Amino acid sequence: MKRYLSRGRGVLRNACKHKQTPVSGSPSTSQPVTSSVRWKSISALREAKDIHFDPERNLREYEGLNGGQIIEKKLREYGVDHVFGFTGGAILPVTDAFYGSPIKFINNASEQCSGHCAEGYSKAGGGMTTGIAVATSGPGVTNLVTALQDALTDSVPMIAFVGQVPTAAVGTDAFQECPSISITHPCTKWNYQVKSLEEFPDVIDKAFYKAHSGKKGPVLLDLPKDIMVQVMNADSGYKNEHHLVPKIDPPKPSFIRNIQEIADLINISKKPVIVAGQGANDAVEEVRTLLGTGIPVTTTLHALGLVDEDDPLSLKMLGMHGSAYANYAVQEADLIIAVGYRFDDRTTGRLDQYAPEARKAEKTGTGGIIHIEIEKKQIGKIVKPTQSVWGDVKHTLQQLIPLVENKERAAWKKKVAKWKEMHPLKWLPCEDPKHFKVQEVVHEMDAYLHEVNRAKDTIWTTGVGNHQMMCAQFVTWKWPRTMLSSGSLGTMGVGVPYAVGAQLRKPDSTVIVIDGDASFQMTSNDLRTLAEHNIPVKIAIMNDFKQQMVHIWQTIYFNQRYLITESHNPDFCKLAEAYDIATIRVDDRAKLKDGIKHFIDYNKGPIIADFRVQSDMCTPMVAPGAALDDMILEPEEIMRLEANPSQVPG
Repeated sequence: MKRYLSRGRGVLRNACKHKQTPVSGSPSTSQPVTSSVRWKSISALREAKDIHFDPERNLREYEGLNGGQIIEKKLREYGVDHVFGFTGGAILPVTDAFYGSPIKFINNASEQCSGHCAEGYSKAGGGMTTGIAVATSGPGVTNLVTALQDALTDSVPMIAFVGQVPTAAVGTDAFQECPSISITHPCTKWNYQVKSLEEFPDVIDKAFYKAHSGKKGPVLLDLPKDIMVQVMNADSGYKNEHHLVPKIDPPKPSFIRNIQEIADLINISKKPVIVAGQGANDAVEEVRTLLGTGIPVTTTLHALGLVDEDDPLSLKMLGMHGSAYANYAVQEADLIIAVGYRFDDRTTGRLDQYAPEARKAEKTGTGGIIHIEIEKKQIGKIVKPTQSVWGDVKHTLQQLIPLVENKERAAWKKKVAKWKEMHPLKWLPCEDPKHFKVQEVVHEMDAYLHEVNRAKDTIWTTGVGNHQMMCAQFVTWKWPRTMLSSGSLGTMGVGVPYAVGAQLRKPDSTVIVIDGDASFQMTSNDLRTLAEHNIPVKIAIMNDFKQQMVHIWQTIYFNQRYLITESHNPDFCKLAEAYDIATIRVDDRAKLKDGIKHFIDYNKGPIIADFRVQSDMCTPMVAPGAALDDMILEPEEIMRLEANPSQVPG
């Protein structure tokens, strides 16, 4: 069995340089405040005085290299150390270039797994980390679509290099041809079919820029086979006119005209709350500084760990299955400060009843809604803000913090503490003392990790469903980017491949998958990847033989007509053994703590634990069509909901 692969280091290579220019705007409208230049046209880019570029810089540097070798060289320059993919005829000229490369090519069970591994790699790394997926033409491309859409909706920077039939065969329905650009246009930030080998190094630079500029996301490059087998000719006369990009640098602060008005609203407010989303994950210090001024903080799923949940002013996660006290606080706050957050429907409840106290305060000039967001189209798209800033969260907060006063707000803090005391996250123990639930498994795992001082270096990934929400609820999150899950798209099956990518990006971390039995089986074929490379991921399957979240919806909305939500599962322990992966089954509560200890302490490679859990409903729950503070707090309350199929979530 091969040794577990370790991660090297690299540096970014930037395409060109530009200067920072200040930006200003009217007080109540959005303003760009990042240094990423938003070019309107190629002609504007070519005429810009702050671009310094040698149009022939790529040619001599890549003299004699074919397309695949250019990709391999460029990826090394960008600090990429792992690539995830599945080979095929049209992509062979590319995969061949990784023979003997220091970049480790991880061969997954399917292209979807490759895409999700690339996402997990990127999510765990943060910053300029870029996940790379490689696939062949035709079905290789179509199998990547789910991962691309997942990355787009969750703002994950990744680049997919996909094969294509030779240029002359494009449009002829050749073997394994598909219209990659048309298919992936809606699920990428940018996609492009390479037209010549000479432009290829510049296209790759542009791909990295597109993946990381502004709101991050996926990029796809379509690679005709005939172009990839060509060899770079430095004397071709090529000049880059279509793929110039600014230098990829962190955004720098610019002048924000309405920053004082925003600070004034915060200082005058009596019941403010911060709602932080994924866009705030690079502003940990700044958000925690604002919390220190006396402002409670709640986060979305992707921002768990942005603040230490042991802090009295942490409200944990808000939303459909968030904490009751977070939802109550948002509804009663006179000022909502939304940072890197897009007001997703799972976190707002019924919009016409959202944030009523903040709306009242807005009318009197004593509060309202502040929105700080990198993607301009999100501002005012769902919730109209009182004040907004279009720009980088970190640098906006850096300008805001010196203007914010430290307020006692004793009455507000007391109310928040009371809600936390009255409505803690909890579960009802099983009537049979031998049985146990998902919540208890997660809680005991988290407790043991803290006991042995390994919690800080643990990354959790999940599938999608009840287990996902229960993991979010019963881990005490303290550090950002330690919860990797599919949010907007809700993609079942991401748990294992996310974990593979995360473990390779963070080789010294403990990576635990909390997965449902149904979600796990979506990508269980990628156990072969864990086994081949002896990647020490720990997979905990919450096995109740059903798709429990959907099963609950059938109970509520379809008069208990249960259909296709019960699972005919294999023996997961025997499945693990077939891949020569260590395994353990826990089906008795008396053995739960010892089973968890064995599972976490195992250090010889991957391990799968089959936890035979009793099904349960995830509460609190904000039913569709209900206000954010109109929650089901106990499972027995579900029958008060009307059996209305139109109200089913999703």
